Amino acid sequence: MNGNILAMLFEHNNWANDQIIKACLSLSDEHLDAEPQSATMGSIRKTLLHLANGQQGYLRLLTVPLEERLDPVTDPPFADIKEAVKASGEGLLALARDASALEQMGRIQTRDRWLI
Repeated sequence: MNGNILAMLFEHNNWANDQIIKACLSLSDEHLDAEPQSATMGSIRKTLLHLANGQQGYLRLLTVPLEERLDPVTDPPFADIKEAVKASGEGLLALARDASALEQMGRIQTRDRWLI
């Protein structure tokens, strides 16, 4: 397989996120907020917000200096979730496509001061 594998993974991730969000946005509030009666935790709405928050957090980790990201990422308004996930997904894809930017990043420090 030729090409930028990381970029291909982010392209697929963005496509999959879009498909999941499109399907879930057609659900009623009752379905979005229903708590599962199984070993899994959290409603569909909470899961989608977690997905958006996590993806935004990864992008911030890679693009924003530590001092500016000491406060945790907050969930986007649910009405804006599709746009929030799309924007952070496109940001991660742009980074994956720019090999020189990835090489220059070096070690990254997390909010809890871990170096990765």
